[in-house]
Amino acid sequence: MMTVLPRFKYFVSLRSLIRDLMSLSIANMNDRAEVKKFEAELCSYFNRSHCMTASSYRMCVYYYLKSLKLRPGDEVLLGPITIADLINVILILDLKPVFVDIDPQTHNICLDSLKSSKSKKSKVLIMTYLSGMVGETSEVLKLCKENEIKVIEDISQAYGSRLCEDKDPYDGDIQIGSLSSGKLISTYTGGFALTNDKLVLDLINNEIKEEISPPKIRFLSEVLTNIKINIATSKTIFPFVYLLFSFLWKFSPNSMKKLTNTKFHTRSEKYDVFFDDFPIRRKEIPMGWKTFMCSWQARVGMRYLSEISKRNKRRQELGSIFYSSLAEEVKSRIPRLALKEGFNFYHIPFSLKGDKSSELIELFNIGVDSEGYGLNFCSEEKAFDEYCKKLKGATHVKKHSVFLPLHESYSKKSMLIIAERLNRLFSEEVENV
Repeated sequence: MMTVLPRFKYFVSLRSLIRDLMSLSIANMNDRAEVKKFEAELCSYFNRSHCMTASSYRMCVYYYLKSLKLRPGDEVLLGPITIADLINVILILDLKPVFVDIDPQTHNICLDSLKSSKSKKSKVLIMTYLSGMVGETSEVLKLCKENEIKVIEDISQAYGSRLCEDKDPYDGDIQIGSLSSGKLISTYTGGFALTNDKLVLDLINNEIKEEISPPKIRFLSEVLTNIKINIATSKTIFPFVYLLFSFLWKFSPNSMKKLTNTKFHTRSEKYDVFFDDFPIRRKEIPMGWKTFMCSWQARVGMRYLSEISKRNKRRQELGSIFYSSLAEEVKSRIPRLALKEGFNFYHIPFSLKGDKSSELIELFNIGVDSEGYGLNFCSEEKAFDEYCKKLKGATHVKKHSVFLPLHESYSKKSMLIIAERLNRLFSEEVENV
């Protein structure tokens, strides 16, 4: 059977998922004994002195912004490809989101756009390392320091990425990450903030009030969803899923286009209060967000931490083999930061130069089921229309970037086969131009 690879695989085994499901049934959700241990291990891994956990990335951002005691109307600068509820967090605090363009070669904040977007009211920049690409931020950080702008580094996709083997890649005021399903470190839902400044952490903790125990049903829903995705993308089952997709591409392409939008009414707000593919304008923080991390989550997170270095090393080995086998035309479509040593290969972003639907079908026909960022394009969301703006670089990244498949479970042979097919596909495309 032809080698076929799914668009994305979670970084957890079916065996671990089943174990998590069984342990959830007897877990004490109010016991936080192991949370402090998990926070200490996060500090050790990321080389930071202090850590706090919360129900989600957005709540860590909320508590940090609130601790800064900013004035109404103060500005938070950020890239537009992000979760929609991050914008709600900013607005609920009576702050103003200002979207900054991103550089297609780094998928990070564009320095020129930042210079033109900032004002005297700009107080915070949220810098997101999309696809795990870290680096070339020194000028951005210098500009922020000169203008007394605090920098939040969103490291949710960058766990394990390094500028080089022995250098800490993070220089912002605080690092905040998501622990949701599909991340390299996960607790199914959750988030954390890291800092070397105890005063910063104390100020954040002073803002944390009314936190309640997370309901088991939330995690039951997440674990079951993980199990379904794990099975569907497994080496045994995905070839049959691929055949189904082949049928849809041929006889019902509109169905596949809907599928590639990655926006489904498949989750219940009752069980998953963090699911916001369909953004709405919120007036207040939902009580469902105000839950603390429990010891069951901490144990899950510590397992991920114990495995992450080995998993990253394996992906980096496969990535090196993959890159070295690619033709220059194919490499030219990959952002330069994804070609640097130390990249964690969370995603390999790849730029489409023609019609997206046509090129997705071409990739699919060579065994690569692909799609791009599922995060919202918030600068064009109707829910935030008064803050919307056209951003050329971000539009290209959102609408013309897809991901090449790479996962630690893949074989070297599979990566070589896919590289050869990509070379042949795009060499033929160049010849036909």
